[in-house]
Amino acid sequence: MMPDEQLFEKAAGQHVDDGCAEFIVSRLRWSYRLPESEVQFRGHGDGGHCSIDRIQLSHNPSLNLIAHEIAHGRQYRRRIKKGYLEVGRKKWHTKQHHRLMRRTLEYIYKHLDNWSVEYAVEVKGRQTRLEQRIERLEAKEVYKLSPQYKLDQLRKREKKLATKLKRTQTALKKVQRRIRIWERKTQQTP
Repeated sequence: MMPDEQLFEKAAGQHVDDGCAEFIVSRLRWSYRLPESEVQFRGHGDGGHCSIDRIQLSHNPSLNLIAHEIAHGRQYRRRIKKGYLEVGRKKWHTKQHHRLMRRTLEYIYKHLDNWSVEYAVEVKGRQTRLEQRIERLEAKEVYKLSPQYKLDQLRKREKKLATKLKRTQTALKKVQRRIRIWERKTQQTP
């Protein structure tokens, strides 16, 4: 275990892209049982903000910033769990916050290699799904330009109209039968 200064210095220099940051935040939220909150990216400095329903980070945040905001989220959860959330001036950057931040960073470094692999697999899966979708759309465009497409559309329309015609003929037969029945009834009764 390294001293706090070295740990925070190392984390401050290690930046991740937005997608990876969101992935790490979701894993930490799940691990620490934090409430579901939206992750927003704003600005390009190294600042952020955490509230009960939102975690706001700068673009390409450092691991230090992620741990800092997650520590605030853990403070929120702890205070809500105990039944109080101070109104007015709040003391957030305390020894407790420092300790939570250190533990969060240690947890991040413990699991970062696995998360990097998981994130890479997720990104690769997203990319392949996107490529497959593009291929399907291109194939569909080529198909729409072919004469076979026009023929298939005409066959569908023919089938639809045949079904409509059959329904109409059935309805016509029912009406004709009712007419015959009423004609018989009117002829029988003088």
